[in-house]
Order: sequence, then C-alpha cells, then structure tokens
Amino acid sequence: MTEGIDRQIAALTKKSRFNPISAAIVEATPSPNWRVKYVLPVTGIAAIYGASASGKSFVDLELAAAIAEGSPFFGYAAKPAAVLYVADGPAKVCAAMLESKDVAAVIFHSPGFLVGIHADTHSKLRYEAAERWAPEAYKRMTDSVALRELAPKFDKAAASVRNSFYNPTVAAKASTRVRI
Repeated sequence: MTEGIDRQIAALTKKSRFNPISAAIVEATPSPNWRVKYVLPVTGIAAIYGASASGKSFVDLELAAAIAEGSPFFGYAAKPAAVLYVADGPAKVCAAMLESKDVAAVIFHSPGFLVGIHADTHSKLRYEAAERWAPEAYKRMTDSVALRELAPKFDKAAASVRNSFYNPTVAAKASTRVRI
C-alpha cells in the first residue's frame, strides 16, 4: 500500500526539479542569507555525507550546537536559531513529526537518503505526516489507492464485458445483413 501512497504523494507534489538559469542571472544574484557563513544557508537543504566512521555525527553535533548558541562553527559565524537534532531512531522522529508541522514538512519533502531513514520507514512517516497535517490530501491519497487496488479484482468481469462487445459469430451474421 505504501508504494501506491508514494506514487500519489509524488503526483500531488510533482514540480520541475531544475530551472536552468543563465550565467548573467547567477552573477547578478545576491549572496544567500547564511545560517553559518559560507557553510549552511538559512533556507534550503544541506547534506553532510562521508564514509562510515569519518566523523559526520560529530560535525552534525558541532554544527547544531553552534547554531543553537550562535557561536562560531570552525571559525565561521553562525546566526542563532532553534535546532532539532534527532538521533534516537524512527520512533522519536515520528513523535517529533506529529508534534511539529515544521518537522513533518522536512520529513515529507526531503528524500529519505538525506534524512537517514530507510525507504519503507520514510514512506510510512510521509503517510502519517499527510494524515496529521494535511487530512484532505491524505483522504484523496487513500481513496485513490483504494480505487487502484480494486481494479485487479474486476479483471474477469471487465474481460467478459469487453468480449460481449465483440463476438466473431455475431460479427459474421452482421456482415450478411442487407441494408436498404
């Protein structure tokens, strides 16, 4: 069922991933507003990735602390802001998502690999986020999935209806009729 839900979510939220722009526009664009100067923008998505045991978690914690305190992050100025750091697995992520629409939005709109959640778990969390924070969209998704799941149950009936419209014996008789 979650596979169908993922397709519905993708269809409801599908936007063009890239909007090409010219070099002139890039040059004329002002520098972004930085949460941590030259490291992390105020808005957008960022990722910290690397080999296993390379220190990503320590960098995450240092970055979170610098933002929470408004202190420098390895010499780069950080603007203070509220920080949510979840490191206790899907149960805590789900609880945080059900309490905060902002957390739900991050989970819903971020690819699973960026939030470090297994694809099946991420799909279930997205479904729960829609149910909690966008009940009308959730209802449309579940209704759509339910209708899609009904179709295979009626294949035989649909085939018999299809066959009733074309019968070679009836077609042969029809070709011998004379029109006046």
